[in-house]
Amino acid sequence: MIGTLAQDTVSIGPLKVYNQSIGAVDSVSESFAESPNDGLVGMAFGTIANSRKPTFFENLIPQLQAPLFSVYMTRKEVRGSEVSTALPRLIRVSGVIVTARSI
Repeated sequence: MIGTLAQDTVSIGPLKVYNQSIGAVDSVSESFAESPNDGLVGMAFGTIANSRKPTFFENLIPQLQAPLFSVYMTRKEVRGSEVSTALPRLIRVSGVIVTARSI
């Protein structure tokens, strides 16, 4: 992937991180272009990312009662995936993934 490092507000359901570092992609490899997704959410540690910036989930930790989250992803389906976190109460977010294309 080739692009620019930018910052934006990233939300997954009620989970929100302001000034999250994101990669605004200009071009992708052929194998990525052929996959059924159009974006990534980093789930590793920012220290091993090329940007060295904290991931969405790392930045979310201060909002959680405990630093726990889980992700369930359906294959080749628009609906059914969900994210669970340990906010003051356990929440589950599910629904259609919506993306915004850059202009």
